[in-house]
Amino acid sequence: MCSKRCCSFCCAILAVLVAALVMKFQQMKPRTGFEGELVLIITSMDNFRKEKADANWSTAIESLHKQGREPVMLVLGPNTLAEDAAEFRLLAKASAKLFLVEANERLNGNLTANLLQYGHPRQNFEIINAAMTDQPSGNLTFYLVDDGKQTESSLENYFGSSVAVSVRSLTPKNLLEELGSPSVDILHTDLEGYDLRILWEFFHEESFAPEIVKFEWLFAAQHKGPGPYEMMPMLNMLSSRGYDLHQDAYDMIAIRRDLLFGEV
Repeated sequence: MCSKRCCSFCCAILAVLVAALVMKFQQMKPRTGFEGELVLIITSMDNFRKEKADANWSTAIESLHKQGREPVMLVLGPNTLAEDAAEFRLLAKASAKLFLVEANERLNGNLTANLLQYGHPRQNFEIINAAMTDQPSGNLTFYLVDDGKQTESSLENYFGSSVAVSVRSLTPKNLLEELGSPSVDILHTDLEGYDLRILWEFFHEESFAPEIVKFEWLFAAQHKGPGPYEMMPMLNMLSSRGYDLHQDAYDMIAIRRDLLFGEV
């Protein structure tokens, strides 16, 4: 049997190990704030969701619903939304009207099926097959690869095959004109690294002021140096316009403070 002295020593070692594990876990967690520089920590867990960001997203959606509004949401680059079930089930409960801009029309069937499964009536959503651009509208050449993903960069050797397709392109201004609205309540983008360039174009429109903005930061975090992909100017602009910022696993969520806290 262990002596009391030996047992105390073992407990001390165990306490040190537990403390080390806690510190390591804290280092893995995405941070919600930024002071001078934004610290973006990429987690390897695809299903990781920071509790505060997730809770505030839900609070914001519920606040819109409690106001008696049927929020209008613009989704850029939805793919099939297979990984966004919880988010879009919540939006279905809020009777959200969805406009989904997807360049790959081959995904229309799966996208429609998933939205119906999540509880969205067919009349509450519209799929627009187009690509977003910050250049003059027209047509873009995209490269369709075996798994259905698309990119503006040629991927002839990606997975062994690719098919070039011509896709109608829209600037943010053209898209809003097509929708017949100067703004929307919610903007969600997943544009494979093109997010910040498109977001700047939206916010150059004077009347564009959504209540919630959710965009992917993963590619921006990998980009070094100033330029159209730099994250800090975007976050500073959003903060100055009254948005509360939260870092999700792979997304940045900006929510108007008056929606969350009743601030003016």
